[in-house]
Amino acid sequence: MFKYVLLSLTAIIFFSFCTSPKTSAEKEKKEYAQIMKTTTVTFIEYQNGKKQERPVSAQFADTIASIALYLVTMGEPLRLHLSDEQMNNLFLNATGFELLFEPPIVTNETSSTQYISKILFLTSGNHANSAQINDARFFFALSDNNQYIQSPYVADGEAGKVIQLQQLLLGE
Repeated sequence: MFKYVLLSLTAIIFFSFCTSPKTSAEKEKKEYAQIMKTTTVTFIEYQNGKKQERPVSAQFADTIASIALYLVTMGEPLRLHLSDEQMNNLFLNATGFELLFEPPIVTNETSSTQYISKILFLTSGNHANSAQINDARFFFALSDNNQYIQSPYVADGEAGKVIQLQQLLLGE
């Protein structure tokens, strides 16, 4: 009798290990999809320092947020720290566009308490995206203080994603 109980208990334990719950990657995919469904994107266009808020089509909001998340995930800091004055000067004559996310979005690169609230893409100036550069360049802000990180980020070989964002935002 004891032998059957021990054999049954061993079988139950073995079965429980064989049917483990979903992996963390599967959970992350589900959480990522849930975050993307509730995110609203606001588009702000800058022309020589003047900003103009423009509407974002709801049908493109998920795609825009996905591309932005992809760029942040692929991006790395330039290891260049800009002073407060340099950051302020970026906006004085800024030409480019900014994406605001409400609620802020999360990537695997950020901690569970810090979310991305906005991303800035410049099209002129020192840290701009241009036809001559094959990389995507941008700044992003975390939701805990909503201030841009004072180092530009670069996603190698991803300039096409910035062009794709511009086309979606401007309806080209």
